[in-house]
Amino acid sequence: MLPKVELGEVSGLIKEVRSYENQIDIATVADELVYDIDELFPVIDTAEALGFIEVKDGKLKLTEVGNKFLDCKYDERSKIVRQQLLNNKQYKSILDEIKKRGEVTKEELKEIIRTIETSDEETLTSITEKFIYYGVYSDLLEYNSRSNIIRLYENSK
Repeated sequence: MLPKVELGEVSGLIKEVRSYENQIDIATVADELVYDIDELFPVIDTAEALGFIEVKDGKLKLTEVGNKFLDCKYDERSKIVRQQLLNNKQYKSILDEIKKRGEVTKEELKEIIRTIETSDEETLTSITEKFIYYGVYSDLLEYNSRSNIIRLYENSK
C-alpha cells in the first residue's frame, strides 16, 4: 500500500496511540483526534504501511519502529521513513521503474502508480503527490516542480 496522507497526520496518529500506552481502539482514536472514521482509515493505512502501527481486532498498537520515529530528532525521522519506504514492495517497485527509465514526468509517474492502485482520478492524483512528497522528504527522489520531472535522488542511486 502506498502512502495516502501527509506525514504530519501519521505522526499525530502515532502520538495519540503512544499516549494510550501504545495501544488504543480505532473508535477512541477517531474521537480523540476528531476524525470521521472514514477519514481516519487512510491515516491508519499509511501508518501501517510505514510499519509504525499494527492493526488487530479494531485496535492500533504502536510498533518498535513507530516508537523510534517518535523518539528521534526531526532530521533522523527522514532516515526512518526512507528505510520503511524501501521495505514497502509497492513503493520500491515504483522506484525501480523510475531508476530503469532514468526520469519520469509527474503524469508518467501517475500512470505507473495506476498499474498498482485502482482508484478514481482524484485519488490517483493525490497518491501520486504523496508518493513524491514522501520520496523527496526521505531523500529517495528529486522533483523539479517547474518541469514536473522526477528522478532518483543522487545519493539513492
